Amino acid sequence: MKRKPSKIPVFLTLKEITTLFEGAVKFQDEILIKTLFYFGLRVTEGVTPRHTDFLWKEKIPHIKFENSKGKKERRMPIPAIFFEKLKKWSEINKNTEYLFCNSQGMHLSRQTA
Repeated sequence: MKRKPSKIPVFLTLKEITTLFEGAVKFQDEILIKTLFYFGLRVTEGVTPRHTDFLWKEKIPHIKFENSKGKKERRMPIPAIFFEKLKKWSEINKNTEYLFCNSQGMHLSRQTA
């Protein structure tokens, strides 16, 4: 039995990425978009990180994702280009459990993001 040829992934152009980043109106939107982009996350993975998932003081600061596909834990370094903004957002939003939360303090839903 022959396998179906796999589709070639579609990548965003630099112009499309710039437009996406510049389209964020609020700081939270910018951080969420960049979190999804820089870590290569699905939306459901991107809305659930807790502040305790960030390991800022490590030699190479990173984040651990436990809600990824297959329920496996993944650890990813925080890109240097994004580190300061992400840290700033974490400080602004430090009184909540989740990095991205709604008005009730729960993580954003996939639809809201």
